Amino acid sequence: QPQTIAEWVGSLLTLRLDFDRGEMLDILIKYDENRLLFLSDGGDRENEDAPISVSLFSFGRTVVYLLSRLDVSSHHSQHEHRTPLRTHLWKFLLNVLSSAGERGRRLFRSGEGMSVICNVIRGSAWGMDREEVSPDEEEDREEEEELYHSGPDLLGLRDPYHSWPYVDYIKNSRSEYRYYTMDFLDDKFYGSKDRMLAAAFLEYMSSDAMWGEQPLVEEMMQYPNTLQVLCRVRPPGCCLMKMLLSAEGFPEYLKMTARGVAEVYVR
Repeated sequence: QPQTIAEWVGSLLTLRLDFDRGEMLDILIKYDENRLLFLSDGGDRENEDAPISVSLFSFGRTVVYLLSRLDVSSHHSQHEHRTPLRTHLWKFLLNVLSSAGERGRRLFRSGEGMSVICNVIRGSAWGMDREEVSPDEEEDREEEEELYHSGPDLLGLRDPYHSWPYVDYIKNSRSEYRYYTMDFLDDKFYGSKDRMLAAAFLEYMSSDAMWGEQPLVEEMMQYPNTLQVLCRVRPPGCCLMKMLLSAEGFPEYLKMTARGVAEVYVR
């Protein structure tokens, strides 16, 4: 049966062994980078003036799939657990978006890119530990909690010092503010590399060579908790916060987020 590019990439990046997934990811990155390199380096470009061709992987749903593999708020069977492999996924995603222009931004939004990035930046800094159980069992446990308990304390929105109560907008799933410990076991070797790369990814997308500052701010405003995450992490995302706070549409964004938070807790 024929496969789309996204399905083919997906089958390669969900191989059982870490080594196999890493090897396939390296091959995909090297293949895609040929369009960026000069002929002397084994690439496709004759000189600096030669245009960069559009990535094959920028068509279809490959960008959306790469974002799903980076989404640490999804079920543990659906995303990548190892920090080195997520590092390569960031690189691959950036390369693909580098020449996709406005279409790439639409795909990024379709994959809820800002939500994915903010969840990576948040990491395990706050929230509650999430058990590695099947999706059905997890759903049963959430229904049981809703049946026997009430109140926002169960959402895991408080940090250990209870210094940021009730500032997050939760639309559907509590899992967004729970995390798997296994996703961050590599931190003792690599530090908070995921968090730094995700923030650097956004800063790079604000450059004129990519989306530019205003389009990036528009994407940041697609997720209601962007400001809370950038303020709450340590060190805070000052450069990104400055872009957001100085944007013309920030007052309306803040008003909509505050209204959403209030409506959730009123219900």
